[in-house]
Amino acid sequence: MPSIKFLSVVLCEDVRREASGQATIVGASIIGPSLHSEDETEISRLGFYLEAEISDVKEIEFRLSALDFEDYPIEVSMDFEFENDADDDTKSIGAVIVFNHERVKFKGPGMYQLQYKYNGISWEPVKDIYFPKRQD
Repeated sequence: MPSIKFLSVVLCEDVRREASGQATIVGASIIGPSLHSEDETEISRLGFYLEAEISDVKEIEFRLSALDFEDYPIEVSMDFEFENDADDDTKSIGAVIVFNHERVKFKGPGMYQLQYKYNGISWEPVKDIYFPKRQD
């Protein structure tokens, strides 16, 4: 049965997957960068590092969604090369998922939610992240 269980989520300025398979995280934070309240704000680079247990998922989509207004500054889709043994429905793999976006445009400050979906299910929450108002 397809499933995903997220173990950790890190918002950062940059994350790279190294040749060894390890990840290098730069500029990790528990909140997002501050945003203008009346104008669109462009953030030069924003990334996510996620650790998960995954079973029978071939494709997953992520988006960063504003909770109080319509805004989706990050949307990404990725495929997994994972085959489950037909005799073992409980088999899962540990996965490190990393993605970056450059020149990310936000409509305004507030609470955003990293969400995911796979196999036609509706969007599910991964983590809420606050993006504060910029003090000009």
